[in-house]
Amino acid sequence: MPIKMKTILLTFSLGICGMLSAQNWQFFIDSIPTLSSPRACDLNNDGVKDIVFGGGTDGVYSNNGIMAVNGHDGTLLWKRPARNEVFGSALFLDITNDGIKDVFMVGRQAQLLAINGQNGSLIWDYFPYNVNPGDSGLYNFYNPQWIDDVSGDGVPDLIVANGGDHAAPVWETNRPPGHLMVVNTVNGNLIAKAVVPDSAETYCSPIVVDLNGTGTKHVLYGTGGETLGGSFWVCPLMSLLNNTLAPSIPIVSDANFGFIAPASFYKTAIGEAFMYVQSYSGAVHKIKGGDLSVQWSYDLPNTESSAQPVIGNFTGNLSPDVFLSLAKGTSSGYTDYYQVMLDGSSGQVVFKDSIGSLQFASGNAIDLNNDGRDEAVLSVNYFENGYWKHRLQSFDFVSQTIQTLTPTVAGVNLGSTPLFANIDGDANVDLVYLVKKDSLNPTGWKGVYARKLELNNTSFPNPGIAWGSYLGTINTGEYFNTTTNCGPGSLISSVNVTQPTCNGTATGSIIPTVNLGTPPYTYVWSNGSTAAQLSNVPAGTYTLQVTDNANCYEILTTTLVDPYVISFGGIVSPTCPGDTNGQAVVNSSGCPCMFSTCIFLWENGITTKPNYTLGEGWATISITHPDGCVVIDSVFIPYSSPVVGGSQITNVSCNGFNDGSIQVSPGGASGFTCSWSTGNATPIVTSLAAGTYTLYASDSRPLLRTMKPVLTPTMVLSKSWQPEELEPIPTNQTA
Repeated sequence: MPIKMKTILLTFSLGICGMLSAQNWQFFIDSIPTLSSPRACDLNNDGVKDIVFGGGTDGVYSNNGIMAVNGHDGTLLWKRPARNEVFGSALFLDITNDGIKDVFMVGRQAQLLAINGQNGSLIWDYFPYNVNPGDSGLYNFYNPQWIDDVSGDGVPDLIVANGGDHAAPVWETNRPPGHLMVVNTVNGNLIAKAVVPDSAETYCSPIVVDLNGTGTKHVLYGTGGETLGGSFWVCPLMSLLNNTLAPSIPIVSDANFGFIAPASFYKTAIGEAFMYVQSYSGAVHKIKGGDLSVQWSYDLPNTESSAQPVIGNFTGNLSPDVFLSLAKGTSSGYTDYYQVMLDGSSGQVVFKDSIGSLQFASGNAIDLNNDGRDEAVLSVNYFENGYWKHRLQSFDFVSQTIQTLTPTVAGVNLGSTPLFANIDGDANVDLVYLVKKDSLNPTGWKGVYARKLELNNTSFPNPGIAWGSYLGTINTGEYFNTTTNCGPGSLISSVNVTQPTCNGTATGSIIPTVNLGTPPYTYVWSNGSTAAQLSNVPAGTYTLQVTDNANCYEILTTTLVDPYVISFGGIVSPTCPGDTNGQAVVNSSGCPCMFSTCIFLWENGITTKPNYTLGEGWATISITHPDGCVVIDSVFIPYSSPVVGGSQITNVSCNGFNDGSIQVSPGGASGFTCSWSTGNATPIVTSLAAGTYTLYASDSRPLLRTMKPVLTPTMVLSKSWQPEELEPIPTNQTA
C-alpha cells in the first residue's frame, strides 16, 4: 500500500538578495529564464568549485547565455552571449593545457560550444556560420557524454544527439530525423554521424554504458517526441563510430509518445547494468543489461513526463529504487503533479503523493541525515494568493515525512535540477539551485537567481551522493555509490539470534556485533529498519548491509523460523457435494506422540488430531502446545466432483419445431446413470420441442441430482436453468 507523507515545514533565517554569509550566497542575472541545471568546477584555482549554467529563451539572442559564478562568494567570473537558448548542463575538461578545465555547453540552433574555463572566451563553435543550421539538417544539441579518445590525440571525445526542430508546429508529423554524432573535443570537428534507425525526431541525451561488465560500450538513446511515437534503443558504440545505427535494438516502444528523458542506470557487483527507461507517456520500464529483458513496468494512467528517473537507496532492500515526477493530463494543460517512488526490485508503488504545480524538473537523491537511506529531493512550485513561490522539499521514506529544505521564495523553477556537491571541500554538503525571478509569469524573462546553501546539519554521506545533479552525480546517468563489499567477517565479528517463541509472533531478534572496520557504522535491513539490531520480529529471512566510515560494507543474511512445524495428512474430500464426511489429520512437531498434552480444537468442535466430519473448503484448527503457544492453521478440503460435469443445450430453431437437444456429461465418478422426463435414459436427448425437461442423474455414490433445463426457440435467444436439487437416494430406490 503506497504511503502518503505528512509535511513538516522548517523555518530559515535566510535573506533574499546580496551576500548571505561566508558559506551562503546569492547571484542574480537579468533578462533571461533558464532550463539549464547548474554544474560545479574550480575555474579560478582557489580551491572552491565554481558554478556554470546557461539561460535564454527559445528563438532569442541573449547577452546572458552562459554564466560562470564564483563558488566562494557568488560574484560573476565571466559570461558569454548566445544566439539562442542554452538549456544544457556543463561538462568540464582542460583542452587548453592551462591547468583549468574548459567548459562545454549545448543548446538550440546547433549550439555545441567549447569555452575557455578561465576567461569565458570561445574555443570553438561546432556551427559558427551565420545561417540557419536547419538548412544543414542541424537543430538542437542535447547534453553530451565523454567517450574514450577515438581521434588519436589522447583526449576523450564527445558523443552528442542532435534533433528536434523547435520551429515545427504541433500538428506537423513529418519531422526531420535525429542524429547521433561523435565530435573531436579539441577542435570540434565531426568524427562520426548516423541517423536514428526509425528516422524519427530526437530530444534525448545519449547515455554510454557497459551493459554486462565485458568492457564493450553501448549507446542508449531515445526517439520520438511529445506527440509522436518512438522507441528507446541500444546500439554498440563501435557501430556509431562506423557511421551507422543500423544494428540498434529497440528495447521498448510507444506508438503515441516518444522517449525524451535519458536513461538512468546502476551497476551490480558483477558489473551488469540495470536501466530505468521512461516514455513521455509516463510509463517506466526496468531493463536488464545482460539480455535487454524488461524486468517490470509501471504506468500511471493519463500522465506524462520528460523528467529523468532518479535512482536512490530509498527502501533499504539492497536494490536501488527509483523516484518519478509525473504530470497529469497532456502538455496543453496539466491538472495535477505526482511524485511516485517504486521499489527497485519489484516495481511496486511504495510511495505516491501530489504536491506543488508545474513540476517538470528532475529530482535528486541524497542521504541527508546519514541514516543509510536516501531522501528524494524535488524543486517544488506553488501558486499562492496570485503569486508563484518556490522551495526545495525532501521526501524522507523512513520517517514518512516531507521536509522543507530551503526557504520559500518568490519565483518559479520549471526545468532546472538542483546540484548537491561538496563545493568548498569541508565536511558538509553544499546545495546550489536556480530560481526564475518572475512570480507572476512562469515563462517570464525577468532574470534568474542562483543560490548556494551550505547544509550545516548534513555531513557528506558515507557512500557519496546517490543522485546529485541532472544525469546523476557524475553526469553519466549512473547511480553513484562508492561503497565496496569487503566480504564476510570484515565488519561483523559475531551475531546473536533469538528465534520466535511461538508461530506467527514477533518475538525473534537478530543482534550482530559490529566492531571491525572503521566506525561509525550505518545499518540498512531488508525490512526497512536502520537500527543496529532487529528486535521483536516474526519468522522470515532478513538481510543486513552494514557500512563503515571507510565505505566498506558487509552483508549478513539470517533466517528466523517458527518453533513448530504444522502439517496435514490423510486429506479426503467429502463423498458428495455438500457432505460433511471429508477427512484430514493434523500434526505438529510440538506434539510428537499421542500422549502429548497438546489441545486440538477444530472449528467444527472436533478435539482430536483426525477429523472425519469436514465439509468442502478451508477448515481451521487451533493447537495449544504445552508451553502455551497457540498456533492457528488451516487445511483445504477438496471439493467433491459433481454428478453432472457439464451440459450443452441446443435450442429449437423456430417456433413449433422439435429439433432441440440436451447433452450432459458425467462429473467424474463411475456408474453415471440418467433418467429424463421424456423417458430417455441416455446422456443425450434429441428431437425436442421448446419446453422444460427434468433430468434425474446419479452415480456410484448415494446421490441424486435433479436438473430442469428449459429449451426455447432460437429467435428468443435465451437459455435458462431452474435451480438444481441434490437429494440423497433412499436405500430402497434405484436411479
